[in-house]
Amino acid sequence: MANIYPVSPDPRTVGEKQVIEFLKENLDDSWTLFYEPLIVNRQPDLLLFNDQYGILVLEIKDYRRDTIVAISPNDWVIKGGEGRINLSSPYTQVRNYTFAVIDFLAKEQVFTNNEVFSGRLKFPVVPLCIFTNLTEHDIVSLGINRVIPLKNIVTSEFLKLNGEHLQEKLHDVFRTYFLISPLPEPEATLIKFKLYPELQIKEQEQGKIISYTSIPVTSNNESSVQLVSFLSRIPREENVCKDFLNINDLLFNVNEFHSIIDELLFVSTEIRHLYNSGEKDLNKIAVVFYKNRKILKRELVKQAISVLSEMGIPAEEGIAEANKINILSFEQLEGSNAIFKYVFMIDFNQIRGEETYSKILATIKRASIQKFIYISFNGTSNFTQKISSSWNLLLN
Repeated sequence: MANIYPVSPDPRTVGEKQVIEFLKENLDDSWTLFYEPLIVNRQPDLLLFNDQYGILVLEIKDYRRDTIVAISPNDWVIKGGEGRINLSSPYTQVRNYTFAVIDFLAKEQVFTNNEVFSGRLKFPVVPLCIFTNLTEHDIVSLGINRVIPLKNIVTSEFLKLNGEHLQEKLHDVFRTYFLISPLPEPEATLIKFKLYPELQIKEQEQGKIISYTSIPVTSNNESSVQLVSFLSRIPREENVCKDFLNINDLLFNVNEFHSIIDELLFVSTEIRHLYNSGEKDLNKIAVVFYKNRKILKRELVKQAISVLSEMGIPAEEGIAEANKINILSFEQLEGSNAIFKYVFMIDFNQIRGEETYSKILATIKRASIQKFIYISFNGTSNFTQKISSSWNLLLN
């Protein structure tokens, strides 16, 4: 379920209520909704944020076909209860809100500090008009597609998509602008605080804001160090990995990569090495992920199976029945009675939020892992930052 702020919004129209409930129920918690946030004296209907994509600025209209009298790129005439009303075009409205959001966030240097984007935001802010009572056929027959680009329109069909197809649709909407690597968790948190300052105040009161220092991981693929004794020497208040201490005789290896593809290639190479070294029972090896996110044009699981296959390593999603690598979510790992010798925990930077960290660590402790855990990531989160710090202290 998506997060929403304020927690109990009071939508002004039936269409707004419909869209909010639909998005909240059909998106996972990587998405955050902001209802009527105040952005420099402007209040867009709804902002939708995901650190893997960017921001959608939504203008929601529940016009019916018979209430639209006339349209132009800048002005529309709508039939209301008291006669005809002249209004700004929905696209004009949503673009103005979009420019306001861009200008507002661009004041934070961390969002523009990138040579590629030359002072522009490094994530897209996309305007989108939602017509809750119009179909795709209505859009064409009324000529709305001639005054609003189709890539900036969704219709009543949008509100019938299930979770998977909704995710694909949103992916396609962002792709028409540009796709990004996931934002580091501190940057994603800052965006949320800027869009909804009350959230920052609330988390300060609850003591949930985590400070961090950027310390790059020292990759050492040859090093397989027993972290248990090392972690026991770290002061307890600094030891984010203290929950590993009760995992008996497990070895850990930590690596950071520039991209998820580099990460998958490392995993494939390491598994190939294990196989060539005598580990012929592939069922004893698992690749575990937190979120089956979209990678290029494929979901993470399909991408992982493809990369492994290219290295001559058979793999299967779920608990493999034949002699194949198991590709599992953390939920599947926890629910499995299988015993694994080697577990590769990939894309670890997708694990965000204190409650989620605790759940994942508890899952690792309960899982039947006999020998070795590889932890790898391709971006920054508060958790990977602290793992990096601990790992560098160990290697140095």
